Amino acid sequence: EKVTKLRCIEHSYGRTGAVTPVAVVEEVELALTKVNRASLHNWDMVDYLGLHEGCTVVIRKAGEIIPEIVKCPETGRTKDAYEKLVSAGGSLTDADFELKENPAYFDFKFHVRPKTCAHCGSILCNDTNRSGDELVAWVCPNEACSVKQFKQIVKFVSKTAMNIMGVGESIIEAMLSAGLIHDIADMYTVTVNDLLKLDGVKQRSAEKVVDAIKDSKNAYLNQLLSGLGI
Repeated sequence: EKVTKLRCIEHSYGRTGAVTPVAVVEEVELALTKVNRASLHNWDMVDYLGLHEGCTVVIRKAGEIIPEIVKCPETGRTKDAYEKLVSAGGSLTDADFELKENPAYFDFKFHVRPKTCAHCGSILCNDTNRSGDELVAWVCPNEACSVKQFKQIVKFVSKTAMNIMGVGESIIEAMLSAGLIHDIADMYTVTVNDLLKLDGVKQRSAEKVVDAIKDSKNAYLNQLLSGLGI
């Protein structure tokens, strides 16, 4: 574990629409690597820890791999205490209220979860399961959200899924921006002439992309399921 300073909290958007907080900290050496970003898991934990710009935090590598924030010495709150509170059915709202009403913290600018999606403007909310129960994940509910579509397609073409060679994030972003595609299925209708309309794409490059997409039709079922997130 190392002590460092929290610079800010960035918002990481995932393919399911989840908006996850990522801590940007002053760089420290941790388990033989230099670390300046760390997981915060969810926004409830940010609220519970009472994080604010410039506060002191304790960082460690979970499983000696993934950096995570485990404590805020200035509020005395820890990730372990948060997990115990949640598992015991305690009220996070009451605990958060108690901290922010403490006069010792009035001058701090607490980090708060975003209210709207930075990409489509939709109102963010807690995710729900099939039974309608509210979950801890903070998500964009808009299925047509541009960043959600982008992340889904990136996952679909990746090596761990359909492994479509030559179709990287830049070409996907360009196709989405130009309106050539809107979802995964649209990729299989893209032609060489469509790709030639994009800036910087030449004949040979366009042909390679179209051929790679066609070849992916021979992928195994497990690759397709992985690409679709099933």
